[in-house]
Formats: sequence, structure tokens, C-alpha cells
Amino acid sequence: MIQRSLLYLGAVFYLLNGARMIADPQGFFDGTAGVSATGGYNMHFIVDIGFAFLVSAGAMAAGVWLRRRSLILAGLAWPVLHAGFHLAGLTMHGAVSRAAWVVETGGVILPALILVFLALRAPLGGLGTGMPRLVHAGLRRFEAQWSYDAAYLHRLVDTVPDSVRFLTALQDLSGLSSRQAPPALLHGASLAASLNEDCGPCAQITIDKICADGADPETVRALIRRDFERADPVSALGFCYTAAVLAGQAEALAMHDEIVERYGKAALSELALAVVVSRTYPTMKKLTGFGAACQKLDVAGQTETVAAA
Repeated sequence: MIQRSLLYLGAVFYLLNGARMIADPQGFFDGTAGVSATGGYNMHFIVDIGFAFLVSAGAMAAGVWLRRRSLILAGLAWPVLHAGFHLAGLTMHGAVSRAAWVVETGGVILPALILVFLALRAPLGGLGTGMPRLVHAGLRRFEAQWSYDAAYLHRLVDTVPDSVRFLTALQDLSGLSSRQAPPALLHGASLAASLNEDCGPCAQITIDKICADGADPETVRALIRRDFERADPVSALGFCYTAAVLAGQAEALAMHDEIVERYGKAALSELALAVVVSRTYPTMKKLTGFGAACQKLDVAGQTETVAAA
């Protein structure tokens, strides 16, 4: 706790230093021992350095709050480089005055060295309160956007705070844009995976999201009814392949080869990631006791009932 407090104090120190340089560059130049000996007054240069200190302070504070050592060290990159440059100058040329030596060692070099030491040694296991709060806020926005009850995810964050890292990684996966696989292929696969795990709210949100991503509502309705002749053939391929794999059916092998031949192995990998994401949320929901009963699904204002596999 003491080490984290000292790191916060270091961030405040750099924040105040940067703010002073930006707000009063002339006063900084005239009032800081040794600065005028490095050359003439340059307001633009001093303000630029002030902004660099502000960025460092912000990254450090965020890193301590979120308990991310890498972010703290990123924030210290500029102060450490700055300190190294001053140390080299002192070694080669010495200080222009005793006051300048105090400023360079006590205000530039030692703070950077001490803060790096603290950043490397501070116990940052687990998560601070910052990350869970951000995740809760993000979940509330998600609930409002998609009319979805994410109570099970809120409980997961509260009871297992380190699950935030998992949820963040999963969210990043779900946000991957299609690079090799046609979007229609991923739409069909995501829908099949979701319906395999759920016929309630999780299936509904999958429908809403793939429709928002450009899926044809008529195709989505046809897939839910398993009326594949009326569905877009690419979406039907993704749906049927995923359903066959999850059911352990031999037909999956031929569809696997067709996808690889038509779209490549990278497309198959993207499909696999889409399926993992679509299955994870309803599985977590059921296992944590929040599973809901089946419901009629809404596809662009028209209700559909899930057909038996």
C-alpha cells in the first residue's frame, strides 16, 4: 500500500511539474536553477516538455489505479529518459551551480530512479478497484444498448475480480472484424453456437447483433427454422457446419473441407473464435444460475420459434 501511495505521489509530482511548465513557461525558465544555462528561452519547447510530463503522470496514475505494471512503466519512460540525459550531462560537464545540482539530482534523476524501483517492486497482484468499476460501467452501457440483463456478469466481476481480465479478452475477441471469413459465414456460425446453448436472451442478443452487422433478417429467420433452402448459402454453411461440429456429426468433415477450400484456414480460425465467444456467455449464465426459459425470438419485429435440431 505504501509503495502504491508513493507511486501516486510521483504521478502528482510530474503532473504539477508539467502543469507549471505549461502555465508559466517563462517563470519556469527564470526560476529553475540551471535551466537558463542550457540555452535561450524557448516557450514552445518548454510547453512541449510540460505536455510530456502530463502524459507520464496520467499513465502512471492509471497504471497504479488499474494495477497494471506495464502501464506504470510506460508512464515512466519519459522521466527515465529525461533523467538519463541529465545524468550524462552531470557526468560529463558537472553542474553550473550547487542549486542546479540539487535540482538535477533531487528533482530529475532521483525521482525517476526511485519510481522505477517502486514500479518494479510494488505488489500489484490482483486488480484495483479501478478496472472492475470500468467493467461495471461498460456492462451497464451494454445492457442499455441491447436491452439485455447482464446481472450474471456483474456478479462474476464482484465475486471473482480477476475475471475482469478474461471478460476484457473475450470482449476484444468479439470485437474482431472479419478479415478472411465472409461476415455471413460468421453470422451463421454465431447464431448456431448461441442456439446450441440458449433459446432465450443470449440467443436474442446474438440475433440483434448479427442483424446490426448486416445479416439479412429473412436469412436469420430461415436459419432459426432450419429452413436452409431459404437462407443465404454462406450463412447456411456457417450455421450447418457449427451445428454439425457441436453435435458431433460426421457431416462436419465435408463442410470443414469446403470452408477451407473456399475461404482458407484463416477464415476457419475466425469462425472458431466467433463460436467460442457465442457459446461462452450463455454457458456462464446457466452455470451461475441465471439461465432463463426459452422464449420466442424477435427478428426485425417478427417473432420466430426455434426449430428442433
